[in-house]
Amino acid sequence: MKNFLKLALTSFLLFNLTSCTKTDVKKSRYSEADWNQSLGDNQKAIEIFATNSIKGNLTAQPVYFSPDELSPVSFGGAPLLLAYNKISKERSKSSLWLDLGDSYDSLSGPIHQGITSYFFSEMKYDAIAYTEKELSIIGLNSSQVQLPFIISNMIDLSTAQTFKNDLISPWKIITKDGIKIGVISVTNYKFIKQESSEKTKGLFFEDMVLSILRAKKEFVKNKVDLSILLANIDSGCHMSHDEELTCPNQGDDLKKLLSRIPPDTIDLALASPNRIAFGRINNIPVMMVAGQGKWLARIRAIFDQSKLANIQLLSPIRVCDKFFHETNDCHFPLSGEEDESERLTMLRKSKNEIKPAKFWGHEIIEDKKIEQSFQLIRTQGIQAPVNN
Repeated sequence: MKNFLKLALTSFLLFNLTSCTKTDVKKSRYSEADWNQSLGDNQKAIEIFATNSIKGNLTAQPVYFSPDELSPVSFGGAPLLLAYNKISKERSKSSLWLDLGDSYDSLSGPIHQGITSYFFSEMKYDAIAYTEKELSIIGLNSSQVQLPFIISNMIDLSTAQTFKNDLISPWKIITKDGIKIGVISVTNYKFIKQESSEKTKGLFFEDMVLSILRAKKEFVKNKVDLSILLANIDSGCHMSHDEELTCPNQGDDLKKLLSRIPPDTIDLALASPNRIAFGRINNIPVMMVAGQGKWLARIRAIFDQSKLANIQLLSPIRVCDKFFHETNDCHFPLSGEEDESERLTMLRKSKNEIKPAKFWGHEIIEDKKIEQSFQLIRTQGIQAPVNN
């Protein structure tokens, strides 16, 4: 009897220990299903969205539980991105949309490049970084492209001035709900110099800090309220348990750049390394932007009586078409996440219990009209919206 009681007590303790150490699945991850903006009487919020390295990926991508097990959820693609974009602009008159460049598929031909340009024009981005990829693929002039490209550290040797033409501006000043936002864009152009040096003829790429300071002078002159840097630069910085991002001790391009910028020059940096990471470098709020149109970076800038009061670095949003009822999101676990195994098991079990994805209180309804426009471009070269 004593042995039985001892066995029962041991089993009970092991059960409770296992229950206590079991990892809970974090729900509603990487989603903003509900509209939760709460501001004071004299406050305003600039809702910032950013994409990166779409690389011409305009079709929604299926998601797999395993190599041979398809899930009911899809990520990214033009119709879904346009749906999130539309809701953001209907909900908030101060939504700011930015892109860090590398927008085109480098292996595509003129037709697909035209389709990509059309998609970007329909998204109505406020500013798009002009990187070495854009220089290589579309060049410095294009009658087929009318997008808000900016690059701040490219110099025209014929004029010894910052490069500017009908396609490219050195910076942008954008007004949202009475708030002036200045956007700067820099990149180091390392690879194009090595691989396509003919593309850089007549151009000089100056020190990025000098370009940032020159743009800042214009922002001060124009009484800009919020300064944002788009940094298309490689980095090994990543998140840690502290607010400060953890970066390599030597040789990290992004850390070196931000450490050289004088205090109060910029209020926010968006960086291009394709990973989820946000925190501070040199006391500058930094958001890294995951790519291929499957994620939206998210930042909220709060203003009190038109003065910048706070920069909130928010979790990115998974761009998807359906949510799982069980988790109220569409997030598939990333390698190394604390609840990776438990979440994947839960999603598998609930794969038949799904609902439309939601963003800011609205269901995501794919913009099917864009596909008709793409087809017109493929067959007739027409780059005009399809009539309702």
